[in-house]
Amino acid sequence: METRVPTAYRMYLQFSNGPLAQQRYEIPLSLSISIGSSLSDTIRIPTLQPGHAHIWQDHEHLMIGVSNVANYLAINQKRTHRAELHDGDTITLGDFGVMCQLQVVYQPVRKPVRENDPPVDTVIGKGQLSRVMLKHATHTSQPVVVPALEEQPQTCNEATRYLCMAVYSDENFCNYVNNNILNEDIRTFGDTSGLDVHAIARWTLAARRRFVLRDIALVTAFVLGLWLIGPGLAIFGLLSYLLPFILCWLILIVERCWCYYGPEVGKLRRSNFTPGVGGVALPTSVEWNLNMGLPQKPGNVVVYSGFSPFVGAGVNVKNWSFVIDITKGKDLLGKKAHPKSFTLSELYNTLASDMKKLNLTGLTVEDKLYVDGKEIGERREFLPNPFAHPVTWLDDTILLKYKDRTTPDQAGASERADDEHIRYYQCYKVDFWQGDLVLSFFLRFHRIGNNLLVEGNDYLLPPIDERYREIDEMRTRFDLRWLFKLLLRTAVPSSLTMILLTPYRLVGHLLKDWLLARRRRTQTEIEHKPTFDYGATTSLREIASSATYQRHFQRLDQEYYLKLIEYQLLVSLTAFMDAHTIDSTQLRERQQAIFNAGIIFS
Repeated sequence: METRVPTAYRMYLQFSNGPLAQQRYEIPLSLSISIGSSLSDTIRIPTLQPGHAHIWQDHEHLMIGVSNVANYLAINQKRTHRAELHDGDTITLGDFGVMCQLQVVYQPVRKPVRENDPPVDTVIGKGQLSRVMLKHATHTSQPVVVPALEEQPQTCNEATRYLCMAVYSDENFCNYVNNNILNEDIRTFGDTSGLDVHAIARWTLAARRRFVLRDIALVTAFVLGLWLIGPGLAIFGLLSYLLPFILCWLILIVERCWCYYGPEVGKLRRSNFTPGVGGVALPTSVEWNLNMGLPQKPGNVVVYSGFSPFVGAGVNVKNWSFVIDITKGKDLLGKKAHPKSFTLSELYNTLASDMKKLNLTGLTVEDKLYVDGKEIGERREFLPNPFAHPVTWLDDTILLKYKDRTTPDQAGASERADDEHIRYYQCYKVDFWQGDLVLSFFLRFHRIGNNLLVEGNDYLLPPIDERYREIDEMRTRFDLRWLFKLLLRTAVPSSLTMILLTPYRLVGHLLKDWLLARRRRTQTEIEHKPTFDYGATTSLREIASSATYQRHFQRLDQEYYLKLIEYQLLVSLTAFMDAHTIDSTQLRERQQAIFNAGIIFS
């Protein structure tokens, strides 16, 4: 039985050679992209001409064309200057023959299923396909089976809502998101798990629009105030010299009132918030950058910058490590048993399985590979394109290489040197208090000769700052008491500094050439500096965090989850050693010492 359903599809360019070999780039629907070597090109390939070719949609047709007739373009080995693309077409660009293939992935539109409806097989008939996909559909009478949707990272609406309010109300945080997320197309974004970054980006653009209008109003008010000084001298005397600053102060008051009581901010209230609603529509370049930089599935690669690899995880609560002799057999009836061999993957998998049996709410177990951002310039598995974001996910077969690595003798000297900056950790993460606190425990085993190193690192991501929760404490109607507090809060020297720096900010808002100049400097640095740092130093969630707990029970819950995770891991580790007839006496002693250790967080 054939059931015709509406479908969605995503289009990709799969590169088979050149600097982007084995990489797949998504083509946004109804948007235009450019391929070339310039900084303004969407897909940058150094061997091509600037703006070498463009891909766009003309109604239901997907088109490709070159910007100059001298630029080489071939579709399925036939040279052309402009052509319509179909699913499966092979595209060749430039004199060096950079090749890619158009791939169309079909996805079903989810429809509610009624209880009494009989089960049916969901397929797509060719009559439902866009003309972009008709090439292969016309050669077969068989329907195309819809593949299952890929698992997408889950998001926490409360954390996303507070961060949307953070960018909408705090200009410094808004500028950080604009510079390090929206307009950062080379370095990694940092940990964004649990967040709807597209929603945060839309509210960032809405806030920047309001800040631009505020600065224009401040300049206008200041000029008007200067013009009124002369006529005001006869009435107010020397006080008339304060007119420019008084008018600007009133502008600041109006802007703050609009921020917290304007028509848009109601969408950020707890009962009204929907991640896909509100803010400003994202431009093509920003949408593309987010799609390329954000993981399409839970990421397992973290490219970090600085001293600590656990960027974005929050405050370091506790660290411990110890060594076990795994060649010492267990005493069985007065005799030493022969220890059984095991792989590190078996150990990791056993501990993860035991932890999941606890059925802790909000618990996730993740594989994480931590890589120094200065050391990936020549590592194509982490950085396929030196002028684009590093990867955020690697296949399990590649991950297993680092997960199961035991002694350095397994690799040559050059490989050992290259891999010293790459470390595998198994991460046990617990989100609690509606995502307001995130506890992360990073576990690592390393076997050297007869010894097994056991390492544990506890990190806590504190609650989001109280400033960004103010919307939950405010009345839905305009409050005069809040206005009085606002008057006192803005009547400070920092407001005077803000007024005087308005022309500088306004130039930064209106002139976008600095973005191109920054990208040009970055590209030059990449070309001439082998240790260019692609890593992240922090994360959105970490920057918006407070320095302390906000509820007494938050501290108690953090200690409870931490003790429970440590207890379960060490008990499972002891049981694993016993099952492999390895002496666990030393392990039990270390286990007791860890349990008795105090937990301090300030």
